[in-house]
Amino acid sequence: MFIDSFMGTFHDGRLWAGQQGSAYSRFLLTAFLSVLALGAFAQVYPPERAALTATRLPLQVPERKEVAAYTYLIAAGNFDSIPPFRKSVVVSEKRSTNTAVVQLPLYDQEYTWQVVYKDARGKVLGESALGHFRVLSQQGKGANVRSRVRVLSNEYTDTGLCFFVDVTGALYNMKGEVLWHLPRTSEDFLPESAMNATKVTAAGTITFVMGNKGYEIDYAGKPLWITPAIANEGHEGLTYRYHHDFTRLSNGHYMVLSADTKDIKPPGEPGDRPARVMNGDLGTIIEFDASGNEVWRWRSAEYFTGNDLFRRMTITGAYNTTSHMNAFHVDEEKGFVYAGFRDLSRIVKIRYPGKQVVADYNDDDGRDAAFLKQHSIGTTSDGLLCVFSNNNGRLVQIPMAERIAGEDMRDTIASVVLLREHEADSSYSKVWEFECAIDREAPAATTRGGNVQELADGSLFVCMGASPRIFIVNRAKKVLYNAVVEIWDPDSEQWTPYQQYRAYPVTRSQLDKLILKSVPGK
Repeated sequence: MFIDSFMGTFHDGRLWAGQQGSAYSRFLLTAFLSVLALGAFAQVYPPERAALTATRLPLQVPERKEVAAYTYLIAAGNFDSIPPFRKSVVVSEKRSTNTAVVQLPLYDQEYTWQVVYKDARGKVLGESALGHFRVLSQQGKGANVRSRVRVLSNEYTDTGLCFFVDVTGALYNMKGEVLWHLPRTSEDFLPESAMNATKVTAAGTITFVMGNKGYEIDYAGKPLWITPAIANEGHEGLTYRYHHDFTRLSNGHYMVLSADTKDIKPPGEPGDRPARVMNGDLGTIIEFDASGNEVWRWRSAEYFTGNDLFRRMTITGAYNTTSHMNAFHVDEEKGFVYAGFRDLSRIVKIRYPGKQVVADYNDDDGRDAAFLKQHSIGTTSDGLLCVFSNNNGRLVQIPMAERIAGEDMRDTIASVVLLREHEADSSYSKVWEFECAIDREAPAATTRGGNVQELADGSLFVCMGASPRIFIVNRAKKVLYNAVVEIWDPDSEQWTPYQQYRAYPVTRSQLDKLILKSVPGK
């Protein structure tokens, strides 16, 4: 019975047939079957009565050489006998392997499953015992709350595309349905705070920043790697100060943003005047190996000078010295790292691993700037830089007393910008721009967050951050997909706009690799 409960039975009994001879032979048979059963147990996924957080998930049973086809049956409900189970089947998938990725119809639902084994001629050889699991709803406090993506229009042809949305902690398909949400395995491991920079890696894992730490997990929520505690200059006592952006490199290393500070004197002040202490906003980029050893670091405090940091003043007359490094992008093929500084409206191009700055883009935050207050940097397949430009800097930098009623508010509309780099003289030019004024479902202006990623067909996947819009636009500037992120407000009992930070697209092949990597033994 123990073996049958995990392996199932063959109809002709061949699996367990054999002559029972001496007591020694019976002992060997018992020992063999015990080992076989334990091996089978390790191959069954999901575990019996598992609580899962995904509607797209893997199923696995032990492989059998005689089997040519595995039919995966899933019923909505909790069943212990075959007849009612078979009447309630909602998913039936035929595969040639003992592992399958399936799509379930509902969250907050108990499921019962079984696999039917057939040979090459279609003859039924056996069937597994009934298994049971539950898919939990996307409920909870903090970041793990009830949310949705409301799709306004969809003309995008890749129906298998899906995307992570940072603050919701969830993965959505193009219909706006939740496929996965972050498993909260423990408060120590994953605090109740928002996710940032949630990406799928080439290794079939998920990376993100949460609670001043960078995490790598598998699809089941198992922790694989966490940024190590380090001494942060200017932040004594804080052993974790990671923020905004985190990525896994192709060599298995990890790159993440951290904080730094610097004492520097404002230009033109007397030599005996005490140096002004920076407010800890200068960023640094750190690379760790898989063992948590620091192997590379670039410090913006060693690059920026007083002329960079003391060029702006607030309406009170105080210096605004923030730089606010909020993004980086690694071009591993060409050997460059791009670092973005929101409050300086600058992108610095750094040779990697050499650390030399080879270009500094947008050293001017006036009205003719190519981008302002940007929140992401990337590269396209045709060699361009893609930038999400928030553009909120133009109006807010005008002192309140000098603003007039007719101020050109179009200057504050966020935009997606493509830049061509000119390596000969370290300059650049803006070659394409799309303003994010699409409709009245979400603001065209956004003060924080946002990013842009190129898709396989050259279209651009865009998240507007604090303006809860996600859209896809092609190079002809046609919007192919348009959606808004919303959260359920229990007080008003209605869906309301849900401010985001970033969103990252995931292809169907990337998702299935991610899913299968979470299965034990894969």
